[in-house]
Amino acid sequence: MVKKFSIEFKQQSVDYALSNAHLSISELANHLGVGKSTLDKWIRQLSPNKTSRRELTAEQQRIMALEKEIKELKMANDILKKGACAYHQQSKSMKYAYMKNHLTCYPVTRICSLLGVSSSGYYAWLKRANKSAKLSEYIQKQYWQHKARLGAPSLLHDAREAGYQVSERTISRVLQQLGLRSLRLHSKAARKFKHKTDRAYHNIAPNTLDRQFNPDKPNKTWVTNITYIKTGEGWLYLSVIIDLYGRKVIARQTSRYIDRHLVCNTLKQALFRRHFPKNVLIHSDQGSQYCSADFKQLLLQYGLRQSMSRRGNCFDNAVVESFFHTLKTHIIHDCYYKTRKQANKALFEYIEIYYNRIRRHSANGWVSPEQYEQQYYQNEKMIEAGTV
Repeated sequence: MVKKFSIEFKQQSVDYALSNAHLSISELANHLGVGKSTLDKWIRQLSPNKTSRRELTAEQQRIMALEKEIKELKMANDILKKGACAYHQQSKSMKYAYMKNHLTCYPVTRICSLLGVSSSGYYAWLKRANKSAKLSEYIQKQYWQHKARLGAPSLLHDAREAGYQVSERTISRVLQQLGLRSLRLHSKAARKFKHKTDRAYHNIAPNTLDRQFNPDKPNKTWVTNITYIKTGEGWLYLSVIIDLYGRKVIARQTSRYIDRHLVCNTLKQALFRRHFPKNVLIHSDQGSQYCSADFKQLLLQYGLRQSMSRRGNCFDNAVVESFFHTLKTHIIHDCYYKTRKQANKALFEYIEIYYNRIRRHSANGWVSPEQYEQQYYQNEKMIEAGTV
């Protein structure tokens, strides 16, 4: 139902509005029970100067000035009361942090003036804080995606690929603030398994590799070794072969027995996966499995060369030893496998999916072994096509 107002009511309403010029049109309309636009229209129609702009008397101006001053003083009092601890801080960053968390309902310029800091400084700090918060969120997400296996050096390259221009020191500080540490740092990595195998000191091959761990192409040098994993059903022995070019695990076999069949099957798997390359140097320790007639027959049959570490010198086969250390740190130490099948499942997921295809390797310029090899073959194709 549309309300109708008399001329007398309209004139009285206009007179009331003009005599209370310190009040807004909205406040006056609420007092009179009419719409804001309606009252504004009446004032323009019925006021002497035919405008809704109302002139304040000297008394009204004084009252408005006093009200504004009281309001400002009350605000200042509230700000100083709530921000007393921030006021006495020497660090501007701590003042900014307090402002952001506790004084959001006041004008920034007023707060900054009372706390002795600049609003431009606050906004610059706020921008940095927002970037830092996003970086922390990203680092935490990446850390858990890698199942707590990586530290600052590896996470740095993930962050840079995502567009964050940060340093390793910054990543390390963020991890420390979040209370996150790489498994390599806090696992029981010092624990060592000692398992003696029979050595066949006949048929020992020379150390042809001689710690030359950086060949210029794939399928030039492979390194191999055996390690052991404790399960609820007993030991599970793992044999791997790694191509030194990209540090990729190209073959892996497990067995409940540590014998020549384990290493022979691993070599056959590597040859099959790599399409039976010739003249590859196969480097191992002096374990009896690698000195066996069956293993040497395979080398001869497929045109491969053999190299062996010096007796008791693990540094001659440092790459595969380093891989086993990383493997044990990430999925062996502090883990219990009830069955060999469970252990095999964990090994498959770690080696085939994570280590070869996801985990960045420092020797590869911080890309995964799979990506590093692909880059080599792409470059070879470009050279053949004459585009390089």
